[in-house]
Amino acid sequence: MSKEPLTHSEKYIKKTNTIILMIGLSSLVIFIVGLVLLIKSNNTSDFYEEPVFSDNADVFGDIPTTIAPQNIEFSTLEGDIPLTTTPDPIEMGEVVLGTEAKNVLTLGTNGKSAVKIVSVELADPPAAGFTFSDRCSGVSLTGKETCHITMSWLPVVAGNVQNNFIISWHELNLGQDSVKAAKVPVYGNAVTKEDCNYCETSADGTITQSQKDVKAVRQAIGPDGKVIGTIDEDGFVRDANGNIIGKLGAD
Repeated sequence: MSKEPLTHSEKYIKKTNTIILMIGLSSLVIFIVGLVLLIKSNNTSDFYEEPVFSDNADVFGDIPTTIAPQNIEFSTLEGDIPLTTTPDPIEMGEVVLGTEAKNVLTLGTNGKSAVKIVSVELADPPAAGFTFSDRCSGVSLTGKETCHITMSWLPVVAGNVQNNFIISWHELNLGQDSVKAAKVPVYGNAVTKEDCNYCETSADGTITQSQKDVKAVRQAIGPDGKVIGTIDEDGFVRDANGNIIGKLGAD
């Protein structure tokens, strides 16, 4: 029995179905290839190398070995930082060669978190004649508790000096794995007697502060009720010889 020849309409329908089938198969192949490539791209992970901070305080040789330098994070002024530093920066002022200037850096908290001071160091070797006494390392501070770093500078060479105190600390409830570091600049200007802007020489050769340049308008009273110096208009506390021994805090 012979097949009847297809009509023109039947031939057109058959040809159309064949084209649709080929397009469908091609689309399926393209979809499968794209899916495979997508799966492979999701399995590729970017290589990340944790940054390592340089330890600029190792020149002192007494940073606690239990703290890895790469775990120290320098805090910024943004946000609510528990540690407070007063004054910041520290101004030693204009100091005449052969005389001594003093200042005090006070560490405290913002009253919301307890902190532990791990270490207090200078970032660079100190200027000639500059020393400090650290009473904060290892101390935990809570609430209104404070500790102090006292500084003394007896310059031997004229010129401007600058350094940074590096204060390593962490919140008491987080532990040493979360150590951060704060930088507090310290500045000073050593001058000769001839270049001093506020000095005069008495009959016995001692250097005193010129009365015409004195800015002091208030007396600084110590915890024992005794006068320890005068406070000038810039907030600096000076002793009887005009040496800066401290500065008023913001409060």
